[in-house]
Amino acid sequence: MKIYIALCRLFIAVLFAAIPLHFILLASDSETYRGWVYVQMCVLSLAEISLWLSLRPNWFAACVFSVLIIPAAYINAVYLNYGNGPVVWLAPTIFLLGFLAITINARKEFVENA
Repeated sequence: MKIYIALCRLFIAVLFAAIPLHFILLASDSETYRGWVYVQMCVLSLAEISLWLSLRPNWFAACVFSVLIIPAAYINAVYLNYGNGPVVWLAPTIFLLGFLAITINARKEFVENA
């Protein structure tokens, strides 16, 4: 459970830094691109909130975070980075699988503390 809490705090810090950095992308001339940046910022904000709620043993919030990462990775790869290279897909996939493994491993403590 300690690894899960530490990982959640790390990802909260990363998302806390990533969301404001997306404001730079709003300088684009394309209105469609800016629209996708807004959608990405909203998805990342919801993911951060759900991750924050999952710090307390909240299995539902951890599942919501895992689900929100999928559209965030898709929007990032297809609409913001235009699918440039396998790293754009590979890194979020490895992250999600690792987070799910740690979450499932910590699930016993989630259920006990609920």
